[in-house]
Amino acid sequence: MAQGMGKGYLESDFRVFYLSSISDTVVPMHYHDYRQIMILIDGAIDYAVENRHYSMSKGDVILVDAGCMHRPLLARTSTYERILIYLSDDFFTARPGLDELFLRAQDNQNYLLYVQPEGKKRVICQAKDLTDKACSKSRFPLLLQLSRINEFLIELNDIAASSDGLKEQKCS
Repeated sequence: MAQGMGKGYLESDFRVFYLSSISDTVVPMHYHDYRQIMILIDGAIDYAVENRHYSMSKGDVILVDAGCMHRPLLARTSTYERILIYLSDDFFTARPGLDELFLRAQDNQNYLLYVQPEGKKRVICQAKDLTDKACSKSRFPLLLQLSRINEFLIELNDIAASSDGLKEQKCS
C-alpha cells in the first residue's frame, strides 16, 4: 500500500540528514511533496523509484522527484550510510535551472545518477560537507550550508548533463 508523507518532514526550503541504518526493516512505497536526493556514503542497497529498481553502491546518487513513489529495498549489506537532501519547490523557484537534473531523470524515467568511479569520492566528500555538523563551526552555518548545497547541485547537474550521467542501471 502506498503511503504519502507531507511537509512535516520539510518545514523550510531544504533539509540535510546523515543516516546510518541496519536495513532489516521493510519500508513501504511512499512519496513526498518535495524533491529528495539520496547519496550512498557506504554499504550497498537496492532502491526502487516508481517502477524501476536500482542496485546502488558507494557514491551512487538517487534522484526522487516530488510525487514519485520510492523506497529502499532490503540491502545487500547489513548497514548502509547515506545523506538525504530534501528540497522544496520554493528552493528551485529561487534558483532557476538547478532542478534540471530532476527534469532529466523524469524525462528518461531513470532516477540513478551515474557517477564515474573517479568522481564518487568527490561526490561523497561534498555530500558530507552539507551536513549540519560540517557547517556548525561557522559563524553563519545556515548560509554556509545553503552555499554548499547550491554548489553540490551544480556539480550534480554537470554530471547529469554528461553523456553517462543518467545511464541505464537496473537490478535483477
